[in-house]
Amino acid sequence: MKKRALTLLLALVMCLSLLSVPYADSPLATENRTFTKQADIIDAAEDLFGQSNFGGLYYDEDVLVINIVDSAETSQVSLAANQIDNLSANVRYNVVKYSLYSLEAVKDYLTPFMRTYDIAILDANELTNQVDICLRTYDEDSVSAIRELVLAEFDTDAFIHFAPYHSGSIESTVGTIDDPGYFNARNSDTDSAARSVHYPAGSQIVINDGLYTLGPTLSNSRTYTAGHGYTGSATVYLRGFGTPDFPIGSVTSHYGGSTGDWGSTTVSGSPAVSKATPVLGNRIYMWGGISGVTSGSITRTNITIAEGVSAPFAPLTGMCEGSYSCAKGDSGAGLFSVSPENISTGTVTYGIQSMALFDSNGTWAGASYFTPITKVY
Repeated sequence: MKKRALTLLLALVMCLSLLSVPYADSPLATENRTFTKQADIIDAAEDLFGQSNFGGLYYDEDVLVINIVDSAETSQVSLAANQIDNLSANVRYNVVKYSLYSLEAVKDYLTPFMRTYDIAILDANELTNQVDICLRTYDEDSVSAIRELVLAEFDTDAFIHFAPYHSGSIESTVGTIDDPGYFNARNSDTDSAARSVHYPAGSQIVINDGLYTLGPTLSNSRTYTAGHGYTGSATVYLRGFGTPDFPIGSVTSHYGGSTGDWGSTTVSGSPAVSKATPVLGNRIYMWGGISGVTSGSITRTNITIAEGVSAPFAPLTGMCEGSYSCAKGDSGAGLFSVSPENISTGTVTYGIQSMALFDSNGTWAGASYFTPITKVY
């Protein structure tokens, strides 16, 4: 019976992709929602399909995959799919068992137990339709205890998955100004005669004797960097103009919990770009003060990260993970849709570099973490 329901739902969605006229009596159609691009779908998908019907979304190369729960209310799904298909966007529908809302509820329930059971990361994974639980040390007693917690609260533990956690520790990516060789040629693009101009994203900056990277500038002319390693407000210095470094503005820290990790500056930065919601599978480019330009993809979104060895606060919620490499001194770097040489009017930023996984030698160990740009203001 369930297979038949799945088949019918898929057939319905496929048929809807052939339609071009929205239902006139649809409550969604009468709201005058206009989708001009795929980004509009991403931001509105959960509201459009409804919390109980929507299973999340992700990119499979350039195809946006939208998960629909197998028990979904078909009339709302059909209306929503029809509106999306009118855009002629490159969208595919996938049937899953659990709604993203229910998986997020499990993740949030487990957050207070992260320290107790040495959980490093919690993720309502939109690709696998499970809650990933990454333990720093895989211990059968901890696994059993977590399963009992989930069973007692949700009557099933079928949706949890104990995902592998690479050896190492999650630490902030603030650098030290005493480390020799920490000077980025990018800073030399702005010479002493032009210190009042816009400072480029990727420039090395100093905050409270820590080495950071100047991050994205939004179209409202506000420039951002990381918010950890200092509290309140501090002076921002441009690295590389003699001793002491040259002051170019101030920064205010925003750090901890659902706030994420970001600092708003008074620095005049460039280039000005737009915000974009990070989606699993997006290609991203980090413009780092130490690493330069590195690239990868977004591997997790809206995750909860427990305190690392060097992280000042924890846990951070609503964070993202990427496969791009980074180093100490890259904190605050912007995550963009293109590399610097390909900047255009359509360039967007996905977030601000925060932490990374490092091995015992201090070498990047395969995962980087950033604050989604949707958190900043």
